[in-house]
Amino acid sequence: MPNTITLTRTWTIGAPLGSGGFGRVCEARGDDGSAAVAKFVAKAPGADREMLFANPAGVRNIVPIIDKGEDGDSWVLVMPRAEKSLRDHLRLAGPALSLEQAIPILIDVAQTLEDLATSVVHRDIKPENVLLLGGHWCLADFGIARYADATTGDVTWKGFMTKAYAAPEIWRDEHVTPSADIYSFGVMAYETLTGKVPFPGPDFRAQHLTQDPPAPSLPAALASIVLECLFKAPGSRPTAANVATRLPGVLRPASGALGRLQAANQAVVVAQSKAAAAESAAKQETERRAELYAAGSASLIAVVELLSEQIREGAPATSVVRHNRMLLALELNQAALSVTVPTEVRPGAWGRRDIAFDVIACSTIRLHIPRNYYGYAGRSHSLWFCDGRAAGVYRWFETAFMHGVFSRRVSEEEPFAFDPGEEAAEAIGPGIGAYSIAWPPTPIDQGEHADFIEHWIGWFASAGLGELNHPSGMPERQGPPFRS
Repeated sequence: MPNTITLTRTWTIGAPLGSGGFGRVCEARGDDGSAAVAKFVAKAPGADREMLFANPAGVRNIVPIIDKGEDGDSWVLVMPRAEKSLRDHLRLAGPALSLEQAIPILIDVAQTLEDLATSVVHRDIKPENVLLLGGHWCLADFGIARYADATTGDVTWKGFMTKAYAAPEIWRDEHVTPSADIYSFGVMAYETLTGKVPFPGPDFRAQHLTQDPPAPSLPAALASIVLECLFKAPGSRPTAANVATRLPGVLRPASGALGRLQAANQAVVVAQSKAAAAESAAKQETERRAELYAAGSASLIAVVELLSEQIREGAPATSVVRHNRMLLALELNQAALSVTVPTEVRPGAWGRRDIAFDVIACSTIRLHIPRNYYGYAGRSHSLWFCDGRAAGVYRWFETAFMHGVFSRRVSEEEPFAFDPGEEAAEAIGPGIGAYSIAWPPTPIDQGEHADFIEHWIGWFASAGLGELNHPSGMPERQGPPFRS
């Protein structure tokens, strides 16, 4: 290797620092005396992909490229000299970091993944590729990255991975999305907080595909985030934006009631992680849906348990009714609140209608009262586990329906629930039909359960006092519809 190279500027090359992804990294010093590092990537097929990701606009916390070019049989990238890597930090201060040390690091990386999510999949998130630079922990080494919407390429470098951090879909050679980075982020977060990776090998493939991560000894809210990132089904993992939003809150002390709710949620997330583990590496569509159904069922159980706990704390006279078809059945005076066990929804449930999003499971939450003078007997809402806002990102949504504006039909329930089918499709689809949406689809899981719990407690209280009436106006809310 020559002592100096000339790119846009002239650089003096020093001692090797090791390897980074698919290149050798050496000390470098600029012609102005500035310290840097130079990465030499051999001109093998696909190696020039690193050159594509020099300083992408609008992305926080990445190691910038300050010079680039080629030297003989290598591409060359020159970057500022970082203080240390997260791996170095863990060796010196670890093996596990305190919450106060770890959370700012994880927030920095989550923000980077949030900014990259619409354009780039990094594919190699690990402590070695997270560097402290300018007071922030920055993501480096895009050697095997790919554009997020790419499906094929001349050289995709399939099979290259860091085994302890690779998502199940990478082991299965499936199309990789930003959810794979969230999984690797979850492994790195687990290691940073506990001092060990969740899947230590040697049979990494079997562990990532079929085994549950050991439940970490962490605060409930933080443990839930980490375990959600490690779900086997890509579509059931939270987005980077969701993680970046939730992480700052784990350092705030929880009240007694909130602490109990977080503990209940963590227990269900652990169960969700167990339920989502697959036993076969060669997944078919039915296996994918079964895995998502298991994750969705456990997620709904978490929300319903929080609702039940708050009602029973506020109204100890509430009776709990045991019913094997119900997740929840509560009675207060003559008011009855119930939530059905989620039902799997098969492809084709919409009949002849062309609906853009996919529903994996459905449930109904219903509040029943004795029929009043006007024939009104309560309300019911649909709960659908679907990718109703972003393709491939599955959440629980609450929605409800009403008769069309020109219909003269009256129901004893207003609004009312539909399972996915032709009636629901008519309400969702364009044009004016016999049915329409009375309550726009609203997410109720992954930290967004508060409003759902609040309005159902309010209606249950009104029903228990004999004051629940027909809604004064329909639709009751305005909001964005399901994606079309």
